[in-house]
Amino acid sequence: MEETLYDASNLKYLEAGKCYYSLSVFSGSEKNTCFESNGFVLELVDPKFVEKNIKYTKEELELLKKDSNYYQIPVKESHTKFIFREPYLEKVENNENGKGYLFCKVEIPEEKIIISIEEMEKRKNTISLKKVNTHPKIIKKYKKKKPKKIKPNQCYQESGCYQTLKEYSSIRSKSRFGVRDLQKKLNDLGYELTENNIMNENTKKALIDFQKKNNLNTGNLDSETLKALGFEYE
Repeated sequence: MEETLYDASNLKYLEAGKCYYSLSVFSGSEKNTCFESNGFVLELVDPKFVEKNIKYTKEELELLKKDSNYYQIPVKESHTKFIFREPYLEKVENNENGKGYLFCKVEIPEEKIIISIEEMEKRKNTISLKKVNTHPKIIKKYKKKKPKKIKPNQCYQESGCYQTLKEYSSIRSKSRFGVRDLQKKLNDLGYELTENNIMNENTKKALIDFQKKNNLNTGNLDSETLKALGFEYE
């Protein structure tokens, strides 16, 4: 059996930049309303996108000018996604048995490209934009026994009595920062990026390279990566 446990499209209290957890506090029994008689797998489902051609007016393009020769055009909308952060469970107060799950809702900035005015004219001022079609969610799949294989976007939970979801605020960033700050940090480490505040392919490749060299999870700008880069976290 499968059900949607958390859906970012209708759970407005799940804020981007925050983390949430639920603990299995005791074994319980079938009489407890919180008791899960079977184990279950939680699976993260990323948002899906649909591509739409956007034709810009001259007035709109004027606002997107980077300089006299280039535009800075969005090609993918900003969006949110869920990531598991199980190592932080041990920091949760009253977590005596270490059982439960913890996830964060992270915000991914919009992607932009730099394109020449001449090239835009060739494209008749039209660019393909990836727009959010479905929001991220977490689904629950009940299992009679623990699966032999757990995917990176999954975590397995044993049967037990699980608390109502609570906010875990101790890993929030002390200060806000942007893509330009990330690029500057990476450049300080020897990468050669243009500090243009755009999460482009070169920035992504540099970030993934840094994560691989430091044995970090790749593909997400999570709290462990931010700490490794020197951004302050509580």
